[in-house]
Amino acid sequence: MMSKDIQKFLWFLLLFSDICLFIFAIYTSNFPSIFVVIIVATIIHFKGNEVMFGEFDRKRKAKYEERKKEIFKIRKQRAQEKK
Repeated sequence: MMSKDIQKFLWFLLLFSDICLFIFAIYTSNFPSIFVVIIVATIIHFKGNEVMFGEFDRKRKAKYEERKKEIFKIRKQRAQEKK
Protein backbone atom coordinates (compact mmCIF):
# COMPACT_ATOMS: atom_id res chain seq x y z
CA MET A 1 0.00 0.00 0.00
CA MET A 2 1.30 3.43 -0.94
CA SER A 3 1.64 6.15 1.64
CA LYS A 4 -1.04 8.81 1.82
CA ASP A 5 1.34 11.50 0.51
CA ILE A 6 2.27 9.49 -2.57
CA GLN A 7 -1.39 8.76 -3.31
CA LYS A 8 -2.23 12.42 -2.92
CA PHE A 9 0.62 13.43 -5.23
CA LEU A 10 -0.46 10.94 -7.89
CA TRP A 11 -4.10 12.07 -7.79
CA PHE A 12 -3.05 15.72 -8.07
CA LEU A 13 -0.71 14.81 -10.94
CA LEU A 14 -3.62 13.10 -12.70
CA LEU A 15 -5.81 16.14 -12.05
CA PHE A 16 -3.15 18.48 -13.46
CA SER A 17 -2.76 16.23 -16.51
CA ASP A 18 -6.52 16.22 -17.00
CA ILE A 19 -6.62 20.02 -16.86
CA CYS A 20 -3.82 20.24 -19.43
CA LEU A 21 -5.62 17.76 -21.69
CA PHE A 22 -8.82 19.76 -21.29
CA ILE A 23 -7.09 22.97 -22.37
CA PHE A 24 -5.52 21.18 -25.32
CA ALA A 25 -8.84 19.61 -26.32
CA ILE A 26 -10.68 22.93 -26.20
CA TYR A 27 -7.91 24.73 -28.06
CA THR A 28 -7.84 22.17 -30.87
CA SER A 29 -11.60 21.42 -30.82
CA ASN A 30 -10.80 17.73 -30.48
CA PHE A 31 -14.08 16.17 -29.32
CA PRO A 32 -12.78 12.66 -28.55
CA SER A 33 -10.26 14.22 -26.18
CA ILE A 34 -13.05 16.12 -24.46
CA PHE A 35 -14.84 12.84 -23.78
CA VAL A 36 -11.62 11.38 -22.35
CA VAL A 37 -11.32 14.44 -20.12
CA ILE A 38 -14.89 13.95 -18.89
CA ILE A 39 -14.26 10.28 -18.09
CA VAL A 40 -10.99 11.00 -16.27
CA ALA A 41 -12.58 13.90 -14.35
CA THR A 42 -15.41 11.59 -13.24
CA ILE A 43 -12.91 8.99 -12.04
CA ILE A 44 -10.96 11.67 -10.16
CA HIS A 45 -14.15 12.95 -8.56
CA PHE A 46 -15.39 9.58 -7.33
CA LYS A 47 -12.11 7.81 -6.55
CA GLY A 48 -9.61 10.55 -5.71
CA ASN A 49 -11.71 13.18 -3.95
CA GLU A 50 -11.35 11.55 -0.52
CA VAL A 51 -7.58 11.26 -0.87
CA MET A 52 -7.10 14.81 -2.15
CA PHE A 53 -9.71 16.78 -0.21
CA GLY A 54 -10.90 14.44 2.57
CA GLU A 55 -9.36 16.38 5.45
CA PHE A 56 -10.71 19.69 4.13
CA ASP A 57 -14.21 18.22 3.67
CA ARG A 58 -14.26 16.84 7.23
CA LYS A 59 -13.20 20.19 8.72
CA ARG A 60 -15.75 22.06 6.61
CA LYS A 61 -18.54 19.68 7.63
CA ALA A 62 -17.61 19.99 11.32
CA LYS A 63 -17.71 23.80 11.10
CA TYR A 64 -21.05 23.64 9.28
CA GLU A 65 -22.57 21.41 11.97
CA GLU A 66 -21.22 23.69 14.72
CA ARG A 67 -22.72 26.78 13.09
CA LYS A 68 -25.98 24.95 12.53
CA LYS A 69 -26.22 24.15 16.25
CA GLU A 70 -25.41 27.77 17.16
CA ILE A 71 -28.11 29.10 14.85
CA PHE A 72 -30.64 26.62 16.22
CA LYS A 73 -29.73 27.71 19.77
CA ILE A 74 -30.14 31.41 18.89
CA ARG A 75 -33.50 30.80 17.20
CA LYS A 76 -34.70 28.85 20.21
CA GLN A 77 -33.70 31.70 22.53
CA ARG A 78 -35.48 34.27 20.35
CA ALA A 79 -38.61 32.15 20.27
CA GLN A 80 -38.61 31.96 24.07
CA GLU A 81 -38.10 35.72 24.36
CA LYS A 82 -41.13 36.40 22.17
CA LYS A 83 -43.43 34.38 24.43
